[in-house]
Amino acid sequence: MQKVDLLVENGYVVERGRRIDPGPDVLRIDARRHVVIPGLVSGHSRVTLDPLPGFNVPSDSGQDRHAREVARVAAHGEESVICAAFSGALRAVQAGTTCLVESHASPGFVPGATRRLREVLLTIGLRALVSYRVSGAEGEDALAAALESTREGAVYGGTEQLRFAVGAAHPNDVDDEVLGRLAEIIKTFETPFHCEVGTRAGEKGAVKRLEKAGLLGPSTVLRVGSAISDADAKKVRESGTHAVYVPTGDIDAGVRTPLGHIQGGALGTDAAAPDVLAQARLAWRLLNAADPKRENEATTPDTVLELVASGHRLASQIFGIPFGTLDEGCAADIVILDYLPAWPLNPATVAHHVVCGFDTARVRSVMVDGRWLLRDGAFGTLDADDLVLQLHRGALDFWQGFAGSPFPGWEPEPEEEEEEEEEEEIFDEDETGDEDGRDDQGDDSEEGADSEDGDDDASDEDGDEGNEDDVSDDDVSDDEVDGDDVDGDDEEEDEEKIPDDPFGAGIF
Repeated sequence: MQKVDLLVENGYVVERGRRIDPGPDVLRIDARRHVVIPGLVSGHSRVTLDPLPGFNVPSDSGQDRHAREVARVAAHGEESVICAAFSGALRAVQAGTTCLVESHASPGFVPGATRRLREVLLTIGLRALVSYRVSGAEGEDALAAALESTREGAVYGGTEQLRFAVGAAHPNDVDDEVLGRLAEIIKTFETPFHCEVGTRAGEKGAVKRLEKAGLLGPSTVLRVGSAISDADAKKVRESGTHAVYVPTGDIDAGVRTPLGHIQGGALGTDAAAPDVLAQARLAWRLLNAADPKRENEATTPDTVLELVASGHRLASQIFGIPFGTLDEGCAADIVILDYLPAWPLNPATVAHHVVCGFDTARVRSVMVDGRWLLRDGAFGTLDADDLVLQLHRGALDFWQGFAGSPFPGWEPEPEEEEEEEEEEEIFDEDETGDEDGRDDQGDDSEEGADSEDGDDDASDEDGDEGNEDDVSDDDVSDDEVDGDDVDGDDEEEDEEKIPDDPFGAGIF
């Protein structure tokens, strides 16, 4: 555990040390007695899969359930894709996940769906690698639209904060011709490839087909499931392909992925909440369940921490800048946790905190590319309350579209009756007989109101000027992690009031 100050400028950590003096026009964040960590990376996410995860309509037969799922997919259109994207992105920020490798699909809305997702992620401010899950399972028209959307995305390329990848749902969902077309797009535009293998019981030949098409290698991200064979898992590792392990996928499949298949891989979240720390804790429980006697020397918290670190290495390759540390020159993707360690926090114990301690931590603030997306629990880049209201309306519409019934527990709000405005009486000069007196009173009243407004305006201007002194136009941020005086008091006096606390802020 170290106590340091961080100076952030133009999206990077530019200085790290004790008692940094960046000058007066810098926003200072007091993170003493908090834990500061690099932003987390989900190596495989599907935040747009379902606007209402976990909500199902009761059914008495399997046939009803199948028909319901078909209706659910058909109802997932442009509006619900946007709602799901916003909802997933907000949850990612609240979980401290600052980068998503998103595998998107929306059979009910293919044209423009990926573009909408990119717009949402850029609005929220997350980093992301976005791909569309090309598949022949939805029919020829949807496949043609997905291929066209994929090519458009490859031409676009992306921005410094958001990149595009060529994607497929599963190699066995497309024929060799389609795989060849995807490989050609990748070669022409030098884009990454994102797919999944080992996620279907009894699958065969998926990894071999990818290898034949030239789609294995360091530019490929594969979400690896428990159904992958030992030989295929070895081939994936030896090719340099980025493997991604999703612990909740093991729970859904009822089968544990062997430890050897996930070593060296990153953690993903798939359709679950984009919470990497939650997946890390679940990975630790699954490793213990598979080796209750701890006979495998790899059954340690360090193995799980390595999964988290592999996500940072994946992000580094995607964006071409260092992630995963808070050293000078690294990306300014930072998470501040409100966390009081129950045992010492240091480099030797940080893995134990990740799997057994951070479950009590609350994400206080989140920075991505040098911008505060979440600060002291509040979103700073958008009106979260209004957005959530819009998301609720979209969820209600989506439910109505496939369920044909009101949302559970929802009751329409009663309409408020509009009050009729009273008509003002207009008096003529002859009828009132006191026009001059009335005018004098009105003038006096207006002067008083102007005086009060003037005082308020002056206060606002003073406040604005004070803010300008504290925050620079370049959004430079100096995180005072421990010991420094952020209120402008004398440093020696501040040190007397705040003793050196061994459980203050730590970074890893």
